[in-house]
Amino acid sequence: MPIDLPNLTETQKSFNSMQTNLLSLNTAINNLQEDEKERDKKVNKLNEVVLIGNGEVAIRETVRTHTAFINEIKYWMKFVIGVVIAQLLTFSIAAVIVYIKFLPVLEKLATNQP
Repeated sequence: MPIDLPNLTETQKSFNSMQTNLLSLNTAINNLQEDEKERDKKVNKLNEVVLIGNGEVAIRETVRTHTAFINEIKYWMKFVIGVVIAQLLTFSIAAVIVYIKFLPVLEKLATNQP
């Protein structure tokens, strides 16, 4: 915001407005530099936690181990479900065979009983 002083020439007014604009531009650049420093600190902290580990296992390594664990669980769940389905089919087939073989025997026993 330029300051209006009396008795200034046009050149002096122009220089005054340029000085004001330069000061506001300098302030904006300083603010951007501070923001950039803060952003760099945050990025370095994030890099330290995610990639390096910060004294613990890095997050990407933790995610890899979790992914491997989940894949193992999926494999064993498929295996268990396959075994349960095979056992169910075997039991169903055995039940049908027992029903077919023993139904006539049970009918004979039922008709012979008073």
